[in-house]
Amino acid sequence: MATNYQSSKETTNFARICRLVIDVIPDLLRDLLNTRLPASGLSAVLTTQKRKIFSVLLRHQKNILYPQGGVYEGSVKDLDTSLLYILLRNIGNIPSHQKSWGNAPNIADRSLSANIDRLREQRNEVFAHAPNTSLSDGDFQASWDIIRQSVEEIQNSELNTGRFVVAVDEILTMEMDHRMTNKYIEALLLDIKDDLKKDVGAVKEDVGAVKEDVGAVKEDVGAVKEDVGAVKKDVGVVKKDVGDVKEDVGAVKEDVGAMKEDVATVRADVSSMKDKLNTLSTGTSLKKDRVPKLTAMIGEFTERGWIRRSDLMKESRAAAYRMYFLTSMGNPTSMRDS
Repeated sequence: MATNYQSSKETTNFARICRLVIDVIPDLLRDLLNTRLPASGLSAVLTTQKRKIFSVLLRHQKNILYPQGGVYEGSVKDLDTSLLYILLRNIGNIPSHQKSWGNAPNIADRSLSANIDRLREQRNEVFAHAPNTSLSDGDFQASWDIIRQSVEEIQNSELNTGRFVVAVDEILTMEMDHRMTNKYIEALLLDIKDDLKKDVGAVKEDVGAVKEDVGAVKEDVGAVKEDVGAVKKDVGVVKKDVGDVKEDVGAVKEDVGAMKEDVATVRADVSSMKDKLNTLSTGTSLKKDRVPKLTAMIGEFTERGWIRRSDLMKESRAAAYRMYFLTSMGNPTSMRDS
């Protein structure tokens, strides 16, 4: 099958990039993930971090990392680039770059996550060029420079090895005849086909799940319709109750009106009583003022001999009051002489 491809400078360019994507980048990410895993290993982390990881996986990826009825028994070497990227992003304890994970980073951002995203983007670019299986010198050099710099920075900052940059440089200068060129192009195409099969399988499973969900939704709709019917009946009952309440409110309003009239009458009676009490209080006050004066005058009359104590004993209190009023009208001497 390899003989179907005619070798050229452009196909050789594409084959060199393919080899980086197929061989170098996955191995680099595997070594990086190993440095980020605890001593307990990958299987233990997948178990403890399942809630965080499971939701971001495609269906076929879930089947790989979380097989039904068991735990993942493979190693990091068995993981493809897509799974390596997901695990580094979610359990690698690597801070997000300025544009955040999954986005093209700023050119000046040389952080670890930025370089990982650059390698992911270059892989996607190679897949996009796969139908032509060729790459111009300009496009090739631009991609190569990005990949080499990212590989070098990850290697120097995170890994205790120099082998990945060496591998990149060797692939750039190695002899590649048409058989080797076709070999890596074929390998890339197989990777793409495998990814497509997995994606198609995942889509089919998702469609099946959607069908089940649709069936469940239909059942829920039926239940909702029944509930709506019940609600309508309840609304009818409520309307009747509201009518009864309105009648009761009308009766209460009439009672309140009558009570207001009664309150007004009571207020008028209370006001009248207050006026009478004020009048009575005024009269009582005047009488209280006169009693001390009368007592003092009787004492004075007694001392002067104008009246005798025996007379006081005989006279009633009314007589004493009359004497007070009479003497207050004129000279008490004239009363004594008479």
